Amino acid sequence: MMPYLQVLGEIPTDDKVLSICYNLGSYLFRKGLINDAKTVYLSGMRKAISVDKNT
Repeated sequence: MMPYLQVLGEIPTDDKVLSICYNLGSYLFRKGLINDAKTVYLSGMRKAISVDKNT
């Protein structure tokens, strides 16, 4: 799980990356991996907040 988050962290944030975070979190939640889903969702939220502050 962590290698995916590291790669997503290195990619410049745009709508596609935020969508990937959301979809991956949803997938993990449906599979019952709640802690991993929470980590992905929070990572996406932090990226969204950083984009919002930069604009």
